[in-house]
Amino acid sequence: MAKEQAYRERLTQARATIEEFEAFWRDNGNRVVVIDSNIWMEQSYHQLFEALPEQLKPINGSITIQPVQFDELTKLKNQNYRTTKSKLGRRAMNRIEQMQRQGAVNVATESNEAKKVAYADTAILDLICEDGVDLTRAQIITDDRELRIRAHQKLKDAGADSFAVLEGKEFQTQFFDYRVALDLVAKEEEG
Repeated sequence: MAKEQAYRERLTQARATIEEFEAFWRDNGNRVVVIDSNIWMEQSYHQLFEALPEQLKPINGSITIQPVQFDELTKLKNQNYRTTKSKLGRRAMNRIEQMQRQGAVNVATESNEAKKVAYADTAILDLICEDGVDLTRAQIITDDRELRIRAHQKLKDAGADSFAVLEGKEFQTQFFDYRVALDLVAKEEEG
């Protein structure tokens, strides 16, 4: 009996996790979602980037990469081929292209050439506080502590009382919790 009750509680929690995650991505068009360059470049997020496009399809979710961020990654990719920064830039570009082909990424470009000076953090902070952006719907995913601190402060100063500035590992955990919840609910519906 207690085992059945625990299972039912897990199932209820799984459904809540699914609803919360899908509501976030379903409303993505009205939301500012930024995945910082350091997340795109980090090897430990390989499974996340492999799985994310498939999970976004049913809810028509996507991520937009701003021109300055794309230019920043292009600048890194174009460094001497053997440097670590070039390798990281190429990894990010490969992930972006793969997700773009699957319809999960839109790249907003301003020109056919990358700007020589491209630093995305300032543009990210400006983007989340643009006129017309509902700050309660801003989300930044970054492993850059300085950017998280600045984003928290900028959003707080702008009057946002609810927003998400997450470390990559936090987002990855939420994402995989969602996938586990989907599996649990699917098994329940099958059986």
